[in-house]
Amino acid sequence: MDGLDVSFTLLAFVLVVAYHLYLYIRINHTPHVVRFSKINMLRILWVDSVLGGKKDVMVVQTLRNWIMSSSFLASTAIIIALGILNMALTAEQQKHTPEALWIMKLSLLAINFFLGFLNFALAVRLYNHLAFLLNIPLNDATYTDFRQFVIKTLNRTAYYYNVGMRHYYFSIPLALWLLGGFWLLLGTLVLVFTLYRLDFGGNDMQWLQTE
Repeated sequence: MDGLDVSFTLLAFVLVVAYHLYLYIRINHTPHVVRFSKINMLRILWVDSVLGGKKDVMVVQTLRNWIMSSSFLASTAIIIALGILNMALTAEQQKHTPEALWIMKLSLLAINFFLGFLNFALAVRLYNHLAFLLNIPLNDATYTDFRQFVIKTLNRTAYYYNVGMRHYYFSIPLALWLLGGFWLLLGTLVLVFTLYRLDFGGNDMQWLQTE
C-alpha cells in the first residue's frame, strides 16, 4: 500500500468517526434537530396509544413486522459474514495487493456484518420482550413507571436496529476498499453525505415540537 493509498484510507476512517462524534454531540445537546430523536417521540405517542386502549391486533401486527424485518436482516448479515470469512481464508488475494492486507480488508468487512448481525439479534430479543410487556394488565399505581420502562425498551430496540442498518451502510465503502483506498474514500464521502441527509434532513416533523 503506497503513501497516497494510506492517506485515503486514514481520511475515510477519520471522516466516519468524526461524523458520528458530531452526531453524538447533536443528539445530546440539540436532540430536536436529529431525526432519530424525533422518531423516538413518535414511538412515545405509539406506546401511549397502545397502553391507552385495547389495540391488540395492531400491536401484534406491528411487532410481527419489526421482528420479521430484524430476523431477515440478521440472517442475511450472518450469511454474508460467514461467506466473506470463508473467502478470506481460502481465496487468493487481489493482484498487486499483499496477502496480509487483502485478508485484513476481508476480515474487517466480515466483522462489520458480524456486528450488524449482533445488533439485529438484540433487536429481535427486545421486540419479543415487548410483545409480553404490551399485554400486561396495568393499574393506576404502576402505570407511570411501566410506561417509562416500555418506552425505554422500545427506544433501545430501535437503537439496535438503527446501528444494525448502519453496519449495512458501512459495508459499501468497505467493499469498495477492496479496489483501493481512493474508492474507500469516495464511498465514505457518499455515505457520510447520505447519513447526514437521513439524520438531519428536512423539517417535516415540526408538528412534533412543543410550544
